[in-house]
Amino acid sequence: MNSLCRVLVDKYPRHEVVIRLATVRGDWLSNAQAKSVYGSGEMQATLVRLWKSAAREKFLVDIPLMSWRMIANVDLPVQDIRFYAMRGFIGTRGGVSEIRLKFDEVNDRLETVGGLERIFEAKPLSLASKGGELLISAGSEGLFHGSIAEINARSQVSLVPAAPRSVRTGWAGWDTVNYSAPSSLAYIKNELNETVEERRRFLYSATDEASDRRSIAQFAIATSDMLPPEALSSNIAYGFNTQRYVYFVMRDGSCNALTLKRDGELGVRTKKVPTRRGRGTPISSASFDFGVLVEYFASATLLIHDQIVDIEQRPSIAIRTFPGSRRFRRCILSTGEESLGLSVLLPKPAPVPATFDPTESCPDLLQ
Repeated sequence: MNSLCRVLVDKYPRHEVVIRLATVRGDWLSNAQAKSVYGSGEMQATLVRLWKSAAREKFLVDIPLMSWRMIANVDLPVQDIRFYAMRGFIGTRGGVSEIRLKFDEVNDRLETVGGLERIFEAKPLSLASKGGELLISAGSEGLFHGSIAEINARSQVSLVPAAPRSVRTGWAGWDTVNYSAPSSLAYIKNELNETVEERRRFLYSATDEASDRRSIAQFAIATSDMLPPEALSSNIAYGFNTQRYVYFVMRDGSCNALTLKRDGELGVRTKKVPTRRGRGTPISSASFDFGVLVEYFASATLLIHDQIVDIEQRPSIAIRTFPGSRRFRRCILSTGEESLGLSVLLPKPAPVPATFDPTESCPDLLQ
């Protein structure tokens, strides 16, 4: 991000303040002192105006080929990739491999510690990580979890599945929602360590605040099925969740949301959610504190303030978010065949005007 910031500032100097806030200082409203200075009054209005001005301009820069570094060679196709706790977890047909990373502050780049190590043998469908845990959804093989017990040691994956089937998982706070089929999901209760560590053990990166102060002491201490309403269950094509809601995308492309209660039960009232129809079934999703990102085969959309904003309108190899980072948690990174796309949402975004046209650029989104 530091390198990208320098390139952008050189090409777009009049947007320097916004570029720096978006790329390397995304935590500028993360403490009470900053909020009191920048989060209210005339200062806030000025920053919002500058941000919206920059959001109207599509930034485009060339990244020299020499700037790219290969950190690992893996077999294709790649099923999923997760970076967490200064490690990369790569899922392929042969299983899940791990590579440990360190940050070279002098040269401003990532370095590898050793090579790829296989930590799981079955083919994964998706990966997830939080609280010192790695979750592996392996289809009919089940849901497996691994513990990152020591910073400098290889992750340990349990050979006993926590659920008999899993195609993906979602986080509900520190608990987990397991999806075994489009209309079949279960709430998994996790036990946290009682102490909140003063220093976060699991670094997001060497130059960013670490990701988690809390860690999961025991995964899956209790599991309960979550039953969607009968009127919806037979037509559900895809499900995903945030901490507060479970969303069901129907076969006709419509979307319904139900409240997710703390005890793992679903609310009874169904809320209609705007979607882009005619794009098929979603293939992945990610939740933020400001919205939900939904990826389709040839596009990606952001649901924010009950409006739909297109992030990508082309096929992507992968779309990544950074929920464990304080500086980059509002960033969305899309990887194409020949380019990268970075979208950053304004921290504490102002409400979208009633006249906002969702087919146009979002006034809070910097791309």
